[in-house]
Amino acid sequence: GARNPTGGFMVSLRRKKQSAPKRAKQPLQELDKSSPLPSTEVCLDALQQVLKEGVNIISNIIGLDQNDRKRFERATKRIWMAYLYYWKAGAKFYAASYPVVRFSLRDCFLRKWRQNMLLRNLSYKAQQKIIKDGGQLH
Repeated sequence: GARNPTGGFMVSLRRKKQSAPKRAKQPLQELDKSSPLPSTEVCLDALQQVLKEGVNIISNIIGLDQNDRKRFERATKRIWMAYLYYWKAGAKFYAASYPVVRFSLRDCFLRKWRQNMLLRNLSYKAQQKIIKDGGQLH
């Protein structure tokens, strides 16, 4: 073994990397029976509730009086409504331009393994629809 400058044997302090146990892949049929993701409306409602609660918390922290709190609430509501308007307009544009591509903003916030599971699930459903419609898989 290797010796250190004083003549003693050097001991490695690094731990050996152990790979995580491999999870068995689920058959696509099982993924199809998994619980569905929340709807877009549920996600948007949740985000709206987070914004409302954020306005209340920030108003309390910085000590806004009733007048300023109302102005802050109205400004937040205007920003939220503008976001919804442009989000809807963007969704319409991209749906018309790229009808094959389905994209959901909520999917970006999922962990990578969950995104992969979602994509496998969507692939399975697309495969089943093609077969049902009499199409051929290549």
